[in-house]
Amino acid sequence: MAGQFLPGLGNLIIRIFPEGAVSTSLFWTWLAAIGFSQAVFNRRLRPFWRFVLGVLVLAIIFISLFQKRDWTSGWAPVLAAIVIILWVGMPRWGLVVTLVGAALAMTKLQSITGFVAVGDTDYSIMTRVEAWRLLFQIIKVSPILGWAGQLLLVYAPFSNFGVCSQVQLSQQLCGPFSSDRATGPDLLLWFAWEVGWLAWRLRK
Repeated sequence: MAGQFLPGLGNLIIRIFPEGAVSTSLFWTWLAAIGFSQAVFNRRLRPFWRFVLGVLVLAIIFISLFQKRDWTSGWAPVLAAIVIILWVGMPRWGLVVTLVGAALAMTKLQSITGFVAVGDTDYSIMTRVEAWRLLFQIIKVSPILGWAGQLLLVYAPFSNFGVCSQVQLSQQLCGPFSSDRATGPDLLLWFAWEVGWLAWRLRK
C-alpha cells in the first residue's frame, strides 16, 4: 500500500512479488476482507495492530475508489466483501450500511455513475453481460455436465460473444468443447453451499 502512494518505493517493492501477484482483484479483496475482519472482530489483537489494520483497509478503499476507480474489479469486490462481513458479524451495522448505500444509490445515482464510469468501465460491464449471456446458452445445452470456467474461454473467441445459435452450440460448431467438464453448476453450487454453511457455523 505504501508503494501505491510512493511510486519510487512501489517500483522497488514490486520486484519482490511475482508478476501480477499484487495487481489482481483477488489480492485486493482478500487483503481488505482479512484486514477488516481482524480489525473489527479479533479482540485478541492489541489496539495498535487494530489501528494498523484499519489504516490498511482505509488505504485500500482510498486507492481503489480514487486512484484506480476505473478498475471496477478492484473496488467493487472490496466494498462487497466489507458489507458481507458486516452482515455476518454485525447484522445491525450491515443493515445500516446497506440502507445508507441504497439511499445514496437512489438519490445520487447520476453522481455515483459519473464518478465510477471512467476508463473502460462501460466496456467492462458490456463484456461481462455478454459473457453471462453466453454462459446461460452453454448451461441450457449442458446443465448437468456443466460449464467449466475454461469452457467460456474456449467458446468466447470462436463465438464472438454470443453469436452462436442454440443449434450451433448443441452441435459444437462454434468451437471445441473444453475437455474439463467436471465442474458443473451442481458441483459449483455444492461447493458454495459447503463454504457458506461452514462460514455460518464458524461466524461466532
